[in-house]
Amino acid sequence: MLRIRSILAPYDFSEHADRALAHAVALAQLHKARLDVLYVVEVRAVPSFDEEGDLHLYTDEPVTDPAERALAHLVERYRDVEVTVQAERGSSTRHILTFAEDHDTDLIVMATHGHTGLRRVLMGSVARAVVDSVSCPVLLLKAFGKTLLPDAAAETGGEKA
Repeated sequence: MLRIRSILAPYDFSEHADRALAHAVALAQLHKARLDVLYVVEVRAVPSFDEEGDLHLYTDEPVTDPAERALAHLVERYRDVEVTVQAERGSSTRHILTFAEDHDTDLIVMATHGHTGLRRVLMGSVARAVVDSVSCPVLLLKAFGKTLLPDAAAETGGEKA
């Protein structure tokens, strides 16, 4: 049988991520695994010219502390699961892949938003890039797909009703 000791749940505060987190919590409970919840603040560079006409790239300065506090509050209810939370700045795909490798992750549970067409071309697909690049299994939950959890557990983020 597959031994799952650590699960990574990339999280973006969306409804889709809530469903994926509920699945990750249920799997962590079932396997008595550690659950790592990772939020990545995407950094966007904005081109700007100074008075001399030199080009500079300025990045927004999002603060990760509020995100970590929000994540900690989110996972407070999972008392029977060992949970860690972390917020990073940068590329979502790169941080997910690096985290999974650095923490010897056994399974990644994440949502796909189901972007298609031009929106997918413009925004890219973090889920697709992770699946294509990571060495561990990935449970990818479709935005509007079926759930593996009882309705009450899916609605409450994995808590048993």
